[in-house]
Amino acid sequence: MRTRFGHKGPRFGAAAVAILWLLSGAWGDEPDDKEPDDKVSAERLEFMLDTVRDLQVAPNEHPMDRWPLFAQPILRWTNPVAGIRDGIVVMWTDGRRPAILAQVLPTKDNFWIHECQALASGQFVMRDGQRVLWEPREKGGEFRVLEGAAAPAATAAKRLIQMRSLAREFTAFDDFRIHHADKEATRHELRLMANPVYRYEMPEQGLMDGGVFPFVLGTDPEVFLLLEARRDSAGEQSWEYLLAPMTCWGLEVKHRDKTVWTMPERFGKHSTRDAYHIMLPSKSFDR
Repeated sequence: MRTRFGHKGPRFGAAAVAILWLLSGAWGDEPDDKEPDDKVSAERLEFMLDTVRDLQVAPNEHPMDRWPLFAQPILRWTNPVAGIRDGIVVMWTDGRRPAILAQVLPTKDNFWIHECQALASGQFVMRDGQRVLWEPREKGGEFRVLEGAAAPAATAAKRLIQMRSLAREFTAFDDFRIHHADKEATRHELRLMANPVYRYEMPEQGLMDGGVFPFVLGTDPEVFLLLEARRDSAGEQSWEYLLAPMTCWGLEVKHRDKTVWTMPERFGKHSTRDAYHIMLPSKSFDR
């Protein structure tokens, strides 16, 4: 492990990150055949976690109430299409609800990246010490009622069965460009992971149950589906959903074959004020 950009590291905007990705060449080429041994894999995991442990996140309304980083990655993944052998998804939570999802990953030429997506409904600031890294001024998305869904079941076990069934009603597509110079994107239908990678509840706020389902390319999540069982103040119950992108490429999601959500390509079109942002960590791992 060594420091590539210095201990503090510079603050990079979207344009700078785009240039680094372009300089990294054909980062979508297949990786070398040699698999890392268990020791290197464990060291890389520890490095990836170490790059986010010191980041502090707090909502603007209550700056002293920091959102905690979930103790372990909710997913460790690979992407054979992009030639990325190892990455993780980390999460900050507001109470027990996901507020931020972020990927830690290297390009093929070992430029390490933090790819971040806000889910929180309110504004927040992410800092490294006193240095502001990210302060989005837009919401990460809105939950929508899932029309036609049966009322949430009475037990957690039965609600899990419901969530898995409801998630299968969605299909997701990624318009992926392997090389950034490619004029045309290639559409990939993403695979739904059958079980949620994180499950949560906040009954004091009417949140009976929730689950986070990734749609993946390889095992790389390109978009997350959040399903929540809600109870309102009148006692009415319903299922709601939120779609959270985790890519700069264009996305389309359908529910029962009807398009319900799209995201245009965002490569080089984001900033520290947006709900999606890419940053470079101050450290790099060479193996």
